[in-house]
Amino acid sequence: MEVLVGKRLITREEYYKMAESGILSPEEKVELINGEIINKMSPIGTKHAAVLGRLATLIRTVNDQWYVRTQNPVVINGISEPEPDIAVVKYKADYYAEAHPVAAEVFLLVEISDSTLSFDKTTKKELYASGGIAEYWIVDIRSELIEVYSELVGNRYTKTRVYSEPNQSIAAGNQGSSLTLSDVFYKG
Repeated sequence: MEVLVGKRLITREEYYKMAESGILSPEEKVELINGEIINKMSPIGTKHAAVLGRLATLIRTVNDQWYVRTQNPVVINGISEPEPDIAVVKYKADYYAEAHPVAAEVFLLVEISDSTLSFDKTTKKELYASGGIAEYWIVDIRSELIEVYSELVGNRYTKTRVYSEPNQSIAAGNQGSSLTLSDVFYKG
């Protein structure tokens, strides 16, 4: 007789109980993706940190009707709470003190990729599309380019734009102002 082997996925509630009980320590770099606890691959390097700081600052100047969160949780569903590098969310006076933003409150998610590029292009992209995130950017710091995924149809992004030229202008959705790759990958 053949035995079926399966996974036992955990919920967000169980994930938080694990942290409260000390099973997951505050020092661990993990996130909940599709019911599984995923270890973040490596420490954040200096280039990653610099791009994150510049990009968060640039996005803040694009539109003041949104709030920019860096490396904080976003609730996609009952079994997924990733921590994207940047989340552009609806403004709330309490800055989400009572609860993390849910997918419906998110305009744009950004992952800054070095060692996680493959994971960000597959698992994260599929997760964000299934959650209804309107726009998703992958900032590839090795190749110094930005991939923009948008125009959701069902659970898939149908439009992909790749920005690889230093002076190419990138606008978040139809929010008006824009930034360039030179702004993001400053080498001064």
